[in-house]
Amino acid sequence: MAQGATRLAAALIYNPGAGSAAGNDNLLDDVRDLLREAEIDAELHEAEDEKAIAAATAHAREQGLELVIACGGDGTLEGVANRLVNTPVTLGILPAGTRNNVAAGLNIPTDLRAAVALLRSGRRQAIDMVQTRRGKEERWFLELFTAG
Repeated sequence: MAQGATRLAAALIYNPGAGSAAGNDNLLDDVRDLLREAEIDAELHEAEDEKAIAAATAHAREQGLELVIACGGDGTLEGVANRLVNTPVTLGILPAGTRNNVAAGLNIPTDLRAAVALLRSGRRQAIDMVQTRRGKEERWFLELFTAG
C-alpha cells in the first residue's frame, strides 16, 4: 500500500464455524492482522447463524459503512449479500469455507493475503443474483438455486 493512503472503515462479519475457520483459532487473528496491514479498520462481528449475520449486516449499514467484508463460506457470503443487495454498500469477500464456490466463480483467491489485497486494489463490480419469492418470503441466491 502506498504510504499516505487513506484508511478504510469496514465491518468484518466473521463466521468461526465456516469450513477452514472451524477449529482454526489463529484464522481470525491472521485476518485481522492482514486487514490492519492493508489499512482497513474493520469492526468485528462474529456470526455463525442467519440471524446473527443479518443483525451484523444491518448494524454495518446503520453505521454508514461502504464496505462489509464477509469472511466465511458460501452460506456466510450469501447471508451478507442478501442484506446488501440493491444498496451502495460493497461486499468484500475473504473465503474461509469448505468449498468457496462463490469466491472461485468471482476469481477471488483463497489465499487470504491476496484476497485482502483485492479489497484495496481490486475493482468494484456488480454481482448477478437470482431472486425467489414464496408468499411474503424473499430470498436472493449467489450460487445455486433449484426448483422442482
